[in-house]
Amino acid sequence: MEKLTPLVSTAITEALAALEASNKDKSAKSDPQSILSQAETNAPTGHKINFPTPKYRLTRQVLFRNWKERLFNELAAHNLALPPPSNLSEEELKNYNNTLRLFIQSRIDDDHLTMVQGIQDPKDILKELQCRREPKNSLSDLQLIRKLSNLNYDGSTDGREFLADFEETVAEIE
Repeated sequence: MEKLTPLVSTAITEALAALEASNKDKSAKSDPQSILSQAETNAPTGHKINFPTPKYRLTRQVLFRNWKERLFNELAAHNLALPPPSNLSEEELKNYNNTLRLFIQSRIDDDHLTMVQGIQDPKDILKELQCRREPKNSLSDLQLIRKLSNLNYDGSTDGREFLADFEETVAEIE
């Protein structure tokens, strides 16, 4: 993993300042992509943070688990990981987390951005989004576990049907 250069750190700091300024101005619409574009513009000549325009965003119509899978794939393509590498200094860790936070915020719509505004840690942003989009219902989990434990193959039905029921129940639990 390459360390963040001072030029990238400066661009990230400027992007964060722009984000904070837009949060203070209630009349301005918070648009993470414009913040990222500003970070690219403010980066010194020859060095640019390259966050491509996302082809997808987390919206009410998008399944959270599908969005999260795409997000982690894109992070991996940009050599970013969550959790961050353990060999970073405190300053590098702060810059790394700021980069991740801006990256995640650029991949969510305004409704979801409002949900996570003020959260600094990227892991906490993902936890909050997951809690709001996929709340766990312990009663339904218990019912699924009971269903799984009550599955018995008695030989009177086709084994493939039993196996399909078993796999479907396990998938629901996951």
